[in-house]
Amino acid sequence: MSPRRIALIRHGETAGQSSIRFHGMNDVPLSDKGRGQIRGLIPWLRSGGPLLPGQDWAAAHWVHSPLVRASESAQILAEGLGVDGGALAVER
Repeated sequence: MSPRRIALIRHGETAGQSSIRFHGMNDVPLSDKGRGQIRGLIPWLRSGGPLLPGQDWAAAHWVHSPLVRASESAQILAEGLGVDGGALAVER
């Protein structure tokens, strides 16, 4: 059995994030800068990054929050990597 790996990726910058540190459960969308940050991860993830060489993202299990900033980040990554957008994980 090959080793299992976990990659945690936080959403990109949100609208108004420069003035508010934490949005909690407030459903705040990504800013244009945040969308760019997430798109910037795609080449790094495709290459496997330093810790995930040869990672098959199509075989990966994706989970993300239903909040718009996390869902949008997951969708951008999924489209860029050519994989399914993943499942929702409801935070409590």
